[in-house]
Amino acid sequence: VVDRLPGVVKRHSDDPEMPGCIRRGKNRAIDQAWPDVREEIMWRVALSIDACPKRPREATGPGPDPIRAFFRYHLYPCDRSFWSVMRDPVWILFTLLSLVPWAGMNPLIFLLIFLLIDKRDEFQLLSFILQFKGTQFLSQGVIRSVTGYALFLACVTAHGHPQNHSCHMEGPGVYNGWEVAAVGWTIQVALVWIALLLLPCSQEKGREMLRGDIEWTPSTASARSAGGYIRRLLVFDAVVFLLCAGLVAYVISTRPGQAYDDWVVRHTVFACQVMYGLASFPFVMFTLPILQAVLTHSVPTKYDRQGRTSAIIRPPKPETAPTGRRRWEVLSTDELGHWLSELQAGMAGLRQGSDGSAEAALGSDADATGPLGAPAGQGDGGCAQPSESIARQRAPGPMPTSSGGSGGAAAVPADT
Repeated sequence: VVDRLPGVVKRHSDDPEMPGCIRRGKNRAIDQAWPDVREEIMWRVALSIDACPKRPREATGPGPDPIRAFFRYHLYPCDRSFWSVMRDPVWILFTLLSLVPWAGMNPLIFLLIFLLIDKRDEFQLLSFILQFKGTQFLSQGVIRSVTGYALFLACVTAHGHPQNHSCHMEGPGVYNGWEVAAVGWTIQVALVWIALLLLPCSQEKGREMLRGDIEWTPSTASARSAGGYIRRLLVFDAVVFLLCAGLVAYVISTRPGQAYDDWVVRHTVFACQVMYGLASFPFVMFTLPILQAVLTHSVPTKYDRQGRTSAIIRPPKPETAPTGRRRWEVLSTDELGHWLSELQAGMAGLRQGSDGSAEAALGSDADATGPLGAPAGQGDGGCAQPSESIARQRAPGPMPTSSGGSGGAAAVPADT
């Protein structure tokens, strides 16, 4: 059944108007991605059948020092939801500072995170790489592109003179401490590659174990190697960095006296940082939960309050006052019982009124002004009896009376 899924996906994604080259590329992409998707599906099936119940999901043993434990739990808690973490001041502070693209703030924040995380866990190393590169796409790529364009307009277009500009003083990348930004750019690449080199020495601390009834061996090369496809992306990342570094070196060689602090060199460094940041976009795709599991074959882990690496624990639902009604119910059980009791009481009153009317119809001493012969509203106590109301609803004409004058009664059967 599982092996039929690629054909089903191909058929449902086809369109009669789709060009042939696009259809062939789409089918080829499905065929290339299917082995990794099948690997994850079959692992989930094996877990559902042969999972080992003895291994605890919560971490055991001693934790790190209190400082690392504090930041680990506030940045990556194992028992809190995403919306709960978004309300944490520590998480908000680290997230906002990591988006600052100036003064080397982005690499400084991730250097601190690298010192905090558990570097013996595979997922923590992969998560660090993906989070670092994804944030770099926003801070170094998107934000720097907008600010660089604004600075360029300010130093060229704002003056409105074809021969005069102030880009050598106010242009992109021309500011005090640009060397710090350049060093931070180098630290970014170094941290990512250090995390990659530590992957072979890491463990999957969040992966559950099988009892042994099912023999499981990874069937794809990406599942057998730590990190999956992340290694190929990092090779691409290294090529982009070398191209950017070569461009900076070429510009330095063209300046008088090979001055590395010339304003043209600063502009070039700024532009290369933007290019390198935008080239990190493929890493953003790896941060999506489903694609991350398929492309990296890693099991998510986070930290408990003691700072120990732990599997993700679903947070308990908050206790609310019982309403007695489920979402799909129109009436709760109590409401339905109360409604039925009121209905039974009403029916009992109706039957009592009918019995009284029958006795009046059969009595020989009743005169024509009895309960049925009386005009509407002039029965017992001036109120119409229930039987009279029902009779008037069923036969809207005048109530039939006997022809015997005052000694007769209404010729209405008792069951009416």
